Amino acid sequence: MITIAQVAGIFQFTYHLIAGPMLLLFAEKLFNYPIFYKFIHEDPDKFTPTKSDTEFLSILGGMFLFLGFIFLICFFTKNRKAMLVISAGQIMIYTQIRNILKPFRDVDYILSVTLVEFILGILTAILVITDFVMNYPREREEEKKRFDEKVAKVKKEYGIKDDDENDKDKDKNVKETKEDKKAKKNN
Repeated sequence: MITIAQVAGIFQFTYHLIAGPMLLLFAEKLFNYPIFYKFIHEDPDKFTPTKSDTEFLSILGGMFLFLGFIFLICFFTKNRKAMLVISAGQIMIYTQIRNILKPFRDVDYILSVTLVEFILGILTAILVITDFVMNYPREREEEKKRFDEKVAKVKKEYGIKDDDENDKDKDKNVKETKEDKKAKKNN
């Protein structure tokens, strides 16, 4: 059964595995399409991309591709901790880039690209935390069962008896000594 955290992973790796190669391979060509200018909130008549703009988009595409594979691994391993850490990183990156780029002009497109990361980071964090809260009692129970099984295995391996069994053995020994005393009295 797919968990809510895995749904967040699906959103993340789908976006990153589509946007990553597109930015990585076609960074220079993307500026030829008017729809890309709408996505980055720039006017095609006023904005002229430089070599550093296309290089930045290529680097961003490589990072997206890497994140896509990380989320794909998280999807199959159901690793909520890694997903939460990455989503926190996405949120922090957007806020830090926004603070750094405030004084600069003609770099608003960077904020547009990272805004999607910010939104996905928040969405992922919410879904992962919701999944954790919903599944906490069940997972705690399963963890306790696994621990009890390991303890039982170790006790069996080393011949350690439970306290209850030791108490029963002591009671049995006490009863035997009482019976022995009665038998001696009768003889």
